[in-house]
Amino acid sequence: MTNSGSNDRITVVSTNLGTVATGGNYVGATSTVAGTMSMSGSTVTVALGANPTSPNTVASGTMTWSPSASAKDLAGNAMSTTARTETGAPKQNF
Repeated sequence: MTNSGSNDRITVVSTNLGTVATGGNYVGATSTVAGTMSMSGSTVTVALGANPTSPNTVASGTMTWSPSASAKDLAGNAMSTTARTETGAPKQNF
């Protein structure tokens, strides 16, 4: 997790998934968080482990995923880089 003030960012290293802007200040310092990743059909699930730094409590926020231009489908077509924003009202995500 990258400490970016009021909009910390999550990037899964060694992948082409892009970056998620969390819409909140979850960490006080940039840190590496262990986790797992799985895929079912076209859905990728990333589960984050415990934050090794002192986490901040965030009442609510809206996440935005910015896909990587390096991701490609099985035919080699580049993925859209259009950002996707979490739907609904802001919520507590972690």
